[in-house]
Amino acid sequence: MEVTLSEAKAKLSELVKRVAAGEVITVTRHGKPVLELRDPNVAAKRKALYGSMKGKIWMADDWMDTPPEVLEALDKGIDPE
Repeated sequence: MEVTLSEAKAKLSELVKRVAAGEVITVTRHGKPVLELRDPNVAAKRKALYGSMKGKIWMADDWMDTPPEVLEALDKGIDPE
């Protein structure tokens, strides 16, 4: 649902009830969205759970190993490129 700022001021109690029921309300000023009203408890449940990306990301076993030529260049103080 979308309401203007003046509507939001006039109908705040009604909007709070709608948000508590799970609705997301966008408040606009001069036709542009400036604010979203939403239940913070619902938003917290939508956060990604630890481990939710398991099996979707792959990293090489040596991802932290620095190539020898880079280490050598750093020792000499030169740009490895």
